[in-house]
Amino acid sequence: AQARRALADAEARLETLTRLQRSYAGAFAGVKAAMQWAEAQGRAGFVLVSSIVHVPARLETAIEVALGSRLQNIVVEGWADAEEAIEALRRGGQGRATFLPLDTLRARSQEPRATPAESASLPSARASVLGVAADLLEYDEHYRPVVQSLLGRTLVVEDLATARRELRRLTGGWTLVTLSGEQVSSGGAVTGGAQVKESGTLRRERELRELPDQVAGLRASAEQAAQARAAVDARVAADRKS
Repeated sequence: AQARRALADAEARLETLTRLQRSYAGAFAGVKAAMQWAEAQGRAGFVLVSSIVHVPARLETAIEVALGSRLQNIVVEGWADAEEAIEALRRGGQGRATFLPLDTLRARSQEPRATPAESASLPSARASVLGVAADLLEYDEHYRPVVQSLLGRTLVVEDLATARRELRRLTGGWTLVTLSGEQVSSGGAVTGGAQVKESGTLRRERELRELPDQVAGLRASAEQAAQARAAVDARVAADRKS
């Protein structure tokens, strides 16, 4: 009974999350309209940034803060895709959206390696410095230009004390974010306060990736439990006959 309940709960959660994803729940009006337009037109390659990054649970708050509304940026294969979607939004008066054409981002995302003289302005290797955000995530290589463009100059650190220390080392253009969601700009501005309550977008995406395997495992466990009960019932019935 316990195995069946766990399976039912997992299946219900997966169904709910899938429904939310397909309806673009929580998306800006323009983003939702653009994605629905792409589906109606049979246009492949339209995908939200939130769907292309696989973020470890420990980093979800930091990465959500670092990306903010850019989680709803729409990745497209080419500039023409963005142009046509924007025109559709304009015609329908359905709001605005930000598009990331892969053929435009690719050239900009290729940053040269630092020379020895510049190494002093790179993040340190201390344990409290987790690393550059783009290097801490998993993603399809096809989307590297997007991830590097959005998170290639974002440093994830343990806390504000570490952020302040690293800020002195880094040149302009960097953003620092802590595990609990504080954010520090390269100019020295600090954003923080009460514990950040993330939108849950990245958590939902992680659950959508993990739940199918969990459901499969629970289903197998439920089947094994059912077989075991059937075997016990069969033995009891046989004992009664004898």
